[in-house]
Amino acid sequence: MVANRKLVVWVLIAWTAALPVMAGNPAALVTGTANLNGEPIAAATALATGDAITTGPAGNATVAIGAAEARAGAATSFRLEGSAAHLVLRLEQGNLHVEGELPLTLDAYSITAMPAADYNVTWNGAAATISVATGTVSIKGGGRKETVNAGRTAILDTPAETKPSAGGGHAWAIIFVAAAITVAAGLWVHEATACKGCVVN
Repeated sequence: MVANRKLVVWVLIAWTAALPVMAGNPAALVTGTANLNGEPIAAATALATGDAITTGPAGNATVAIGAAEARAGAATSFRLEGSAAHLVLRLEQGNLHVEGELPLTLDAYSITAMPAADYNVTWNGAAATISVATGTVSIKGGGRKETVNAGRTAILDTPAETKPSAGGGHAWAIIFVAAAITVAAGLWVHEATACKGCVVN
């Protein structure tokens, strides 16, 4: 009888632990001094796809997904994307220290790491610095594909296809000036060759 009761207890524990997975909820928790979807995080809180986390000037946040972990520094914004089977953090600005196999995206880049990887990512919206302490990190996107090994650092710029053209306005100004010079030269030639006072028979 005692054995049967123990069996029932273990079954209930296993069933309760499986509820989040059965409901399709991501196995992700967040803690720290930060806002979750605009509201302060009071304690360890389960995350769902689409949730946005923001830390203030003196804030911080830690997201645990399985055996992997990401720690956000101050003035950092990121969100949870993907599905329950494949969760991804999208860094929008700030700093993340990642330990483990936790996929990350920023702008047009995707970043993946081996399970034992330990790396740091800083993103200001225009350029990112990825410093790898241990393991290897793979970067894809923006016409770029490379592997960053331990002790190395990679610098990522905003891809050309998403970067505003800095010389666009300057080029149009040159075209406009060239057109104006052409018109002025044409008028000057016309005036110089015109027959003033001529009588047409």
